[in-house]
Amino acid sequence: MKRDCPDMKHRRFHSLRGLPFRAAFSLVEVLVAVAILGLLLTVFLSISEYASRAWKGSQEKMEEFSTARVVLGRMRADIESIVFREDLPLFPKNGTASEIGFMTAKHGAMANASDVPRLLSYVEYTWNGTTAELNRSNRAYKIDESPPFSNAVPVPAPAGLNTSVLARGIVGYQPAFLNDDGTWSQEFHPQPRINPTDPEDPVHSIALRVSLLIVSSDGLKYLDSLSGSELSTLAGAMKLSDTEATDKDESPVMKWNAKIEGGSSSIDKRMARTLRGFERLFYFQGVLGNAP
Repeated sequence: MKRDCPDMKHRRFHSLRGLPFRAAFSLVEVLVAVAILGLLLTVFLSISEYASRAWKGSQEKMEEFSTARVVLGRMRADIESIVFREDLPLFPKNGTASEIGFMTAKHGAMANASDVPRLLSYVEYTWNGTTAELNRSNRAYKIDESPPFSNAVPVPAPAGLNTSVLARGIVGYQPAFLNDDGTWSQEFHPQPRINPTDPEDPVHSIALRVSLLIVSSDGLKYLDSLSGSELSTLAGAMKLSDTEATDKDESPVMKWNAKIEGGSSSIDKRMARTLRGFERLFYFQGVLGNAP
């Protein structure tokens, strides 16, 4: 068997002693590293939570804007085709803030597909605060069917309306008429003023303002998780009086924002983030009168 000579053992011993010595991490170093790691994780989680909230908030805004666009776009299409005649229904439910109706020069949806529709239909918008739904009702007329002419003032709304839900999540709905003297009212004033400078001459409505307060689907889920009456309670808290709805200086949206920012007892912080107001003014195009 081959043996190492003494000189070789001595050289190996000295070569091992010449290697650099590597000590383990101290307790202080480990604690510092753990603290830094924990700090980085905290910062990362905070950024992730902030980004998640921002994304969720933007989604809610897009959803509420989409709902407002659908409702106000549908209303605009109907209001632009109003038929202004004294012998046809024209805002027949004056003074009822949750309902507006009028005749339009448009085809209505016929119950029977084989019927030929007349270029005339009655449209009505009704708000239900209990369910936070805005309904659109329609009454179509066949080509050989007589329109609902009447000499009554105002001409009553026709019967046989077909109603469908236009949008849900409407916790505030406030229509108001702009008059030619700059005032607002919940009643439609049909007759044009003969002398606009005469204060005794009755005012004339020239536009319709529609104000909406919309809650997101996340807000609806939150309300549903609390109790069955929370939705109607919120709608009741946002309901405006006749004086508030026709205030010349502050619009309904401004009134709603004041209630939300003021911390109403019916609105908590989570709920407030899901509410958003929208408003649009629709000017009337036609002139009221009897057709020859």
